[in-house]
Amino acid sequence: MTTLPPNPPPAPPTSLEISRLRRRLRLAAFGVAVFVVTLAAGLHAAGPATSPVGRGFGDDLVPSYMAGTFVRLGRADLLMDPAAAEWFQADLRRSAGLEQHGRTGPWLNPPFFAWLFVPLSALPYWAALWTWFGLNATMLAASVGLLYRLLPAGRRAVGDAAAIALLVLASMPCLQALACQQNTFLSLLILTGAVTLARADRSVAAGAVAGLLVFKPQLAVIVCGALAVTAGRRAVVGTALTVLALLLATVIAMPGALSDYFARLPTVLPYLRTDRPYFWDRQATFLGFWRLLLGGRTGGPNPPVVTLLWLSGAAAVAVGLVRLVRAAGRLAAGSADRDGLLAAAVVAAPLLMPYYMDYDLLLLAVPATLFGSARLRDGRRPGDRLAVLVWVATYAWLYVNAAAADATRVSVTVLLLAALMAVTVWRGRAGVPLIRNEARPNQPKTVGTSVPLEPAARRAA
Repeated sequence: MTTLPPNPPPAPPTSLEISRLRRRLRLAAFGVAVFVVTLAAGLHAAGPATSPVGRGFGDDLVPSYMAGTFVRLGRADLLMDPAAAEWFQADLRRSAGLEQHGRTGPWLNPPFFAWLFVPLSALPYWAALWTWFGLNATMLAASVGLLYRLLPAGRRAVGDAAAIALLVLASMPCLQALACQQNTFLSLLILTGAVTLARADRSVAAGAVAGLLVFKPQLAVIVCGALAVTAGRRAVVGTALTVLALLLATVIAMPGALSDYFARLPTVLPYLRTDRPYFWDRQATFLGFWRLLLGGRTGGPNPPVVTLLWLSGAAAVAVGLVRLVRAAGRLAAGSADRDGLLAAAVVAAPLLMPYYMDYDLLLLAVPATLFGSARLRDGRRPGDRLAVLVWVATYAWLYVNAAAADATRVSVTVLLLAALMAVTVWRGRAGVPLIRNEARPNQPKTVGTSVPLEPAARRAA
C-alpha cells in the first residue's frame, strides 16, 4: 500500500487581493449608507405618516414597559394576562400620546426577562423610550466592536470596523429594530460575545453567555446547540449554569410566574398569530412562507398542508446541519471548521423555527463577518463566488421583501435564506479536513476512514 501525498493547504491571499477585497467592501458600505440616509431623509420630509421617527417609533417597547411595571408593582401574575395587557397598553397609549391603532402586544418572553425593564418602568414612558434607545445604541456599538475582532488579528484595519459599522447600521433588519426598538441588539451582543469567547477557547464562558439567549428560546436552542458541538461539554456546563441560575432566581423572586408562563403561552400565541389577520410576510420562516403563499395574511389554525410543508423544509435544513456536524467532528479552537458550523447554525435558526421575525435577521451579521474573516485568512475557497452572490442578494432584498411579499404573497427572503444555508453547509463540508483528505497538524493522513496511513518508511521498518 502506498501513501498519498498531502493536499496543499489553501494559499493565503496576497496583499493585493486583500487590498482589492477591502476596497470593494468599503465602497459597498459607503454606497449603502448614502442610499439609506437619502431614503430616510426623503421619507421624513414627506410627512409624519412615512417618517422613520413618526408616531410608531419605539412601539415594541410598550409590552416590555408593561412587563417591567407589573413586576415592579409585585403583579408578575399579570404578565400573561391578555385582558390586563389590553387595559394597560390602551391606557398607556392615551396618557403618553402614542399611536392609537387598537392592537395589543402580548408579553412573550420568560418572566425573568422583565427584570431588565423594571428600572425603565419607573420612568415616564418617553424618558424610558429614549433611555432604552441609548442602551440599544450602546449594545449595537459593542456588537460592532466584537464583530471587528472576529477578523484575523494580523489582517484587520481600523477602516474595516467602519465598514462593518456602516453595513450593519444601514441593513434593513437594523433599521427595523431601531424603528420599533426591539431587543434585537441585546441578542446580537450576546451572540457576538459567545462566538468571540468560543473562538478564544473559553468554552465555559462562551456557553454561559450564550445561555442568556434563553430570553428568546427560538434563538437559544440553535446557538447553544452549535456551541455544545463545537466547544464540547464545558460549553454545555456554562449554558446550564446560566439557565439554572435564571430559573432559580425566577422561582425565588416570582413564585408561580414560570408555571403561569408555560401554561398560558400556548393560548397567547394563537391570540397573536391565528385569531386575527397576521403579517406573515414579516416571518422569516418556512411556516410564514407557506402561510403567506397559500392563505395570505389570514388567521386561523395552520392547514395540514402548511404544517407538512413547513416541517418538511425544516427537516431538510436540520439534515444539512447534522451532516455538517458529523463531518466536522470535534474541532480545534478558532478553526475554520468551527466558524463554518457556527455560521451555519445562525443561518439555519429562522428556517428551523416556527417564529422568527425579520428584524432578528440582524444576527446574520455574525456569519457574514465569519465569512469575511475566512476570506482574509484563507483567500478564495470553493463556492466563494456563489456565497458572495447569495449574501449580497439577501442583504439587498430585505429592503423590499415586506412590500414585495405583500403584493405577490411570496416571501423571497425565506428562499434566499434557504439558498444561503445550502451554500454555507456546502462550503463548510467542502472545507472539513476529513472530507478534503487533509490531516490536521501533527496527525497522520486518513483516507475515508479513521485508520491512519503510516508513513512508508515506518511501515517498511
